[in-house]
Amino acid sequence: MCIGEQSYNFEPPKVSKNSYNRWHHRLAEARLKTAYSSVEMIGRVYIYLMKDSVPIGYWWANATEFIDPSPQYRWCIMKADKAIGTLKHDHEAGMI
Repeated sequence: MCIGEQSYNFEPPKVSKNSYNRWHHRLAEARLKTAYSSVEMIGRVYIYLMKDSVPIGYWWANATEFIDPSPQYRWCIMKADKAIGTLKHDHEAGMI
């Protein structure tokens, strides 16, 4: 996963069976350095599900959704990237 110039790599999932994978991983809070002068200028933030170096699924939100200092936990449903065609159904992309 990349945020700006910062990359994050994850170990293999802790649980993996059939088409289910679970990592049980949360990133530590961090500040993002960027050339944008406001959060509104960033626009959308995309998180990609990768297979090797190919993005096969995604989730997006407006950057302004990440500024709450006390956010509630929530499940975000990812979408299958139909242009790639690796995943046939959205539910195969999973949730974050």
